Amino acid sequence: MARRTTIFFLFIFLLILGGCGKEQERARMRSIGMAGVADTLVVPDLVVWTVKMNDLDPLLVEAKRANDEKLAAVLDALAKIDIVEGSVRAGPARIERQFRRCDDGVNRFSHFSVRRTVTFQQNDPEAVEKALDALVSAADIESSCYFDLSDTESIMKMLRTRAIDQAREKAESLATHVGLDLGVITGVSVQENLDPYRRQRQLNDMNGNVSGPQAQLLSSQVRVNFATLYR
Repeated sequence: MARRTTIFFLFIFLLILGGCGKEQERARMRSIGMAGVADTLVVPDLVVWTVKMNDLDPLLVEAKRANDEKLAAVLDALAKIDIVEGSVRAGPARIERQFRRCDDGVNRFSHFSVRRTVTFQQNDPEAVEKALDALVSAADIESSCYFDLSDTESIMKMLRTRAIDQAREKAESLATHVGLDLGVITGVSVQENLDPYRRQRQLNDMNGNVSGPQAQLLSSQVRVNFATLYR
């Protein structure tokens, strides 16, 4: 009798275990993960400038006076050209003591260095030379610029939407093929590629190439998980 009871309960346990396995298998089938990729060519529409002014003098007050005059001249020049409103940023003065090594091997004070940096933006990439001429005419400065996008986020948002729609179409096709209905999105992971654009920008900077922006490729890759429903 005890043996029959043991066999009976073992049989029930195996049925429960088998049912759990089937439920686990069904649970694993209740989601579909699919990838989508979208890309586009973009032409930069923004020019970002950095202007540096450095003045040297044994007297700090004289070095700062010269630097103040350069700053005023640069800001006056920028007021006469077309730049993005509110984009001008003048950084604080940076003051340093400079030393030089004398013949006796001792480092002795040489002069003060007063440095300032001004940044601004243009929304007309074709006006780069005009801005450069205005800056050079205003004062002795160091300058650099690079091309950028004024609204990268809106472009990437559009690419994400397209990539998710692509993933949904592929997931719907697969779900239909196996007899499932596609449900809501349960997770999204995103990989966005700005590297080619940034590398080209750095290359232009190294070569001093500011003749005009070049079209660059932006891309967004997503992986989307969808819930599924049995029909």
